[in-house]
Amino acid sequence: MAYFAALIIGRGTTWSFTLEESLLFVVGVTIASVSWQTVLAAIEAIARTRLSPRFMNASIIVGNAIVVLLGIQIILSI
Repeated sequence: MAYFAALIIGRGTTWSFTLEESLLFVVGVTIASVSWQTVLAAIEAIARTRLSPRFMNASIIVGNAIVVLLGIQIILSI
């Protein structure tokens, strides 16, 4: 959903797609999302066995803060 929202917010209604382009976009987003989530899960599985719980919690907080800040930046730029 975030990909579609970002596209709509970023381009507005000025873009028009054919049905084929829309379907290719949806397939591309799905493949990208699944592959990215798989990579993240693999990294997390490896990191969990090698890093301390304190470091893991800190990295989660920093990662979430980055996402929040990027979201605020998008909202402010509208």
